[in-house]
Amino acid sequence: MISSFVDSIECHAVVQEEATMLRRALAESMKRVKVMATEETVDRRIVVKLLTTYFERGHSPEVLQLMSRMLGFSGALCRAHRHFGTPDEVASVCLGSRVD
Repeated sequence: MISSFVDSIECHAVVQEEATMLRRALAESMKRVKVMATEETVDRRIVVKLLTTYFERGHSPEVLQLMSRMLGFSGALCRAHRHFGTPDEVASVCLGSRVD
């Protein structure tokens, strides 16, 4: 009877330790979710689709403008970076390959 009581106490201690670890992990996860929710993030799949559409539509300025707005480029910022070249040249830098 005493050994089962001791086993029960040991089991309770293990369960409490695991619960503490899980609470800490949950708290850390909640902190990460909170940080991610406050950041402005764009789904990678959306960016891929927009880039594909941009090229499929013959370098559509409408798609480029939409991407600029989604990524938070202001008109002043876009004008300030025109020295990078044509949209094709800028896209080639972003994609890591030459677009001809």
